[in-house]
Amino acid sequence: MSYEGTEEFICDLGHYWTADALTFMYADGNEKERTMTCAHCNGRAKWWSSIDETNGFYENEPRTFEAEKTLVGFYDVPLVDHRGNHYFGKVNKWEPDPTARWELLPPDKE
Repeated sequence: MSYEGTEEFICDLGHYWTADALTFMYADGNEKERTMTCAHCNGRAKWWSSIDETNGFYENEPRTFEAEKTLVGFYDVPLVDHRGNHYFGKVNKWEPDPTARWELLPPDKE
């Protein structure tokens, strides 16, 4: 049996994204850094959590679900459609629940 799962990330600005756990675990250094980089702001992940999907989802096993987080707002993002019309999209801002299983990642070495 092999591990199956998803890695969750939240950057310093509160953007949330996920990545396949196997890609994250077996990636080389550069690919792993790209996985941990936010597509919205290019910031590095600040918080990390894992979802274990190997044997499915179990009601009494929190690690088989997303880690708890709270929606605290959103950012307006200017966009342009295929006809050149300008409009705004919305990117949610999340805050990890400190009592959940979120782990604070060490700062990026510059």
